Amino acid sequence: MPSTLMRLFCHAALSVGLATAVLFSILPVDRANALKIRQVGTLPLCDHGPVLNKISKRFARVHKFYRDSDLALGEITSVRETAERLDVPEASNRRFCAAHVSLTDGADTTVYYMILDQGGLASIGWGVDFCVQGYDYERAHGAECRSLRAPF
Repeated sequence: MPSTLMRLFCHAALSVGLATAVLFSILPVDRANALKIRQVGTLPLCDHGPVLNKISKRFARVHKFYRDSDLALGEITSVRETAERLDVPEASNRRFCAAHVSLTDGADTTVYYMILDQGGLASIGWGVDFCVQGYDYERAHGAECRSLRAPF
């Protein structure tokens, strides 16, 4: 009996896949609009609370797990947008930001971050990538957080 159910499931999946392929082969292709479909979405602003909260939580989690440290971000101030790349067909929408940050060890530095459309879990929603200047020990973002500064 399980093999019968499995066989039915496989036939149904194959039928749906075949029907989808036929449907898309019949529809006219407009490559310009096909590229823009993935550009749909709105990016939050640099000072959006959930963006700053995500940065703070991830910084603390990484330092706790990898550095066995209680280092965390304190107050984030002087938030500003440094650049944005919207409606570029070959890339996802991006907003580049910078802010002044006080750390719990007493240091004051800059955090650079990029808000990326379709950068969330499974490319759903927005995501954020960040670098705290002076605390990127492996230089994952290049010297002085170069990869997250405005690229133009």
